[in-house]
Amino acid sequence: MLRYWTRIYRPAATDFVHRVVPAARDGSPLAALPLYLSVDQYRNERRKDAVRRQWLREPHFSRSVRAYASWVEAEPGSWPVVDLSYLAHALWASAQMDAAVQVFSALGPFASRAPWTHLADSPEKGEELLLTAQLQAHAGRATASA
Repeated sequence: MLRYWTRIYRPAATDFVHRVVPAARDGSPLAALPLYLSVDQYRNERRKDAVRRQWLREPHFSRSVRAYASWVEAEPGSWPVVDLSYLAHALWASAQMDAAVQVFSALGPFASRAPWTHLADSPEKGEELLLTAQLQAHAGRATASA
């Protein structure tokens, strides 16, 4: 549904997320939907350098905090890999490295192409961005590089 509204009328996608997420039960993967909005905003920004650190600011930082809190409450294995990939990215990009490590650990050897290919300098560099994020998170770097 979010993908539909994002393509048809972007403000409706935001309205959809603001209605669905608060009504979701604790632990629901629906808590990841705001992270999709953050990635979409970044992808559609013409000046990437202007928003490269958006995850350190509101509302993006709080979106990652709330999604992480919901994931912690979830049944193990109940979040799809793609949602966990978005969560891992958001936590890494917002410099919440301990939480990012927990999500990367939950992903194990799995990850989705999104959001990494959407956020890398080119889609071909998505895997490189993912590996960089994992290394930085495990190293406990204070800030992410993207």
